[in-house]
Amino acid sequence: MRPDAAEVRVDAEVAFYRIIAEASGNEFYLEFIQMIDAKLMENLRSVVVKNAMVSEIGARVLAEHDEVFEAIGERDPERARTATRRHFESAARRLADRADFADV
Repeated sequence: MRPDAAEVRVDAEVAFYRIIAEASGNEFYLEFIQMIDAKLMENLRSVVVKNAMVSEIGARVLAEHDEVFEAIGERDPERARTATRRHFESAARRLADRADFADV
């Protein structure tokens, strides 16, 4: 994936989380997501873009997003909660596993 395409993908992912947070009606969750977005973009954007450029990670991330999206569409809050938690845990693991994390 080209760096510019990765940037677009990262921006789409941030929007995905923001829309879900807004739809939740939970003001604290929305504020939390906005705080994470601000810190992420300020401190770790280059790492996020690098992760988006790795094709095997990209397919997994999209599958995780689909799982969250489908659960929300089916109005299944427990499944959505579980899928979201699994996605965040996987994202943290992927970030920690990156060998080039230290060069950012």
